[in-house]
Amino acid sequence: MISILQKSSFLILLDKIFGFRAWGLILYGALPSWLALLGVSKGEVKFTAIEYLLHISIFASILPIAIIFLLIRTRHRNWYLTTDFLNVRSFISTFVILILAILICGVSVIIHSENNGENNIEILEYFKSKELRKIAPQAFLLAVVSLVLSSTLFITVLTRNINLPGLPSDDFVKLLAKIRINMRKIMGSKVWKDYISLDDNKLTKLAKEIKNDMDQAAVCTGNYLAKKSLEPIREDIINLINILGEIRSSGTNEAQKIKWKSYFAKREDLSSADIHFRLSKKKQVASLERLKKLKLGV
Repeated sequence: MISILQKSSFLILLDKIFGFRAWGLILYGALPSWLALLGVSKGEVKFTAIEYLLHISIFASILPIAIIFLLIRTRHRNWYLTTDFLNVRSFISTFVILILAILICGVSVIIHSENNGENNIEILEYFKSKELRKIAPQAFLLAVVSLVLSSTLFITVLTRNINLPGLPSDDFVKLLAKIRINMRKIMGSKVWKDYISLDDNKLTKLAKEIKNDMDQAAVCTGNYLAKKSLEPIREDIINLINILGEIRSSGTNEAQKIKWKSYFAKREDLSSADIHFRLSKKKQVASLERLKKLKLGV
């Protein structure tokens, strides 16, 4: 059981770093560069004209790459509940897409050069440093052009929720957005720092709504890693619901305050009896600590 849990946690961590739940984004991002390989967009760029301004052109390509990175970052922000590893994950996705596009466009440049008789040398000769220096800038610029101009599908993936293989489903993303909003409301409550009356039961209702939305997300088609990542947070929300219920049912306002202190107060403010009680509720207290550390972004 422990090994299974450890394996699951490791997969969730890898997903947060590398974006495995949205592996399809890499394919859709590299797809436009295949047009260059097929010769569709080869005539769009005049490399002989660019040669004199090559360094300026490469520098200018930083802007569209940055825009693509920001769009990918926005999509990953919507596909994950927290912002853990958001920038790292977005950079890796952007980098992998760009490298694949460059490789494909590089092959395209070589093939079309061969077909046009521009170079009458073996394909393997292009792997020599001299030939690579000549081909690489052309492949890089063509890759950037293909990413920016050639694929309506890729731009749609980056700007809209859409049901496509290899991406979190639209239903899941909508539920995740709702969960994130309600989680922010709970984490913004004063209950984490000061005692507040729970008689109106609003906080408990909000936590139950989050749990229900997570239950719905768990039955969405596909999204295995995405759903798996919500399971630990769902358990913490259940513990929070039980804690809030325990405090509310303590009786008088003074009794509720004492019970709140046992769970939420800083350790240095606890009496020996409170510390002993907290030690007996390690699982529940650990859930509160994990919830407090969630990075939900703004």
